[in-house]
Amino acid sequence: MNKKIVFDLGGVILDFDHTIITKKLSKISGFQELEIFEFIFKSGLEKDYDTGKISSIFFYEKIIDYLKVKLTYEDFFSIWNNIFFEKYEISEFIKQIYKNYDIYLLSNTNKEHFNYCLKQFPILKNFKNYFLSYEIGFRKPDKRIFLYMIDELKVLPNEILFIDDIEENIISAKNIGLKTIYFKDYNQFYIEFSKYNSI
Repeated sequence: MNKKIVFDLGGVILDFDHTIITKKLSKISGFQELEIFEFIFKSGLEKDYDTGKISSIFFYEKIIDYLKVKLTYEDFFSIWNNIFFEKYEISEFIKQIYKNYDIYLLSNTNKEHFNYCLKQFPILKNFKNYFLSYEIGFRKPDKRIFLYMIDELKVLPNEILFIDDIEENIISAKNIGLKTIYFKDYNQFYIEFSKYNSI
């Protein structure tokens, strides 16, 4: 039995869609969706926000300045945050196991997204702790975020089962010695989890 089970957030526990953001900002600004996507997600801006290098206010101001629109901080982050959807099979699964296992979250995320998800999705209250890129300063697949988590959990790497939907992150975790499940869909995940642990 694994002592610690660590879940990714987006793509495993919750679904999300960044194009909801770009569509809404395109409608407001007149900029093309691709232009907006590249400015936020390909320029390094979102990575800096996810790793805590820039504040929420700086992130907001950079995007507003680029788009040349009048949008309040609250209205911008309403657009930014309303992109998540609960995956009910996983939520039910977590409700079944959280009393019997130590479960944790390891997520590439930013302050506004995580605070929103914590309020919006009560299932996240069942986790013992959260390892968040914006607090740690590194994003998966950077091995340093895994090493930080291992140090905090105070166990050997092979005593951790890590679940993620991005292959690059799984490879990085495996290279450090974590047990892993590459999440593709709920049924596949459940079968693989059952190999490690009897529920």
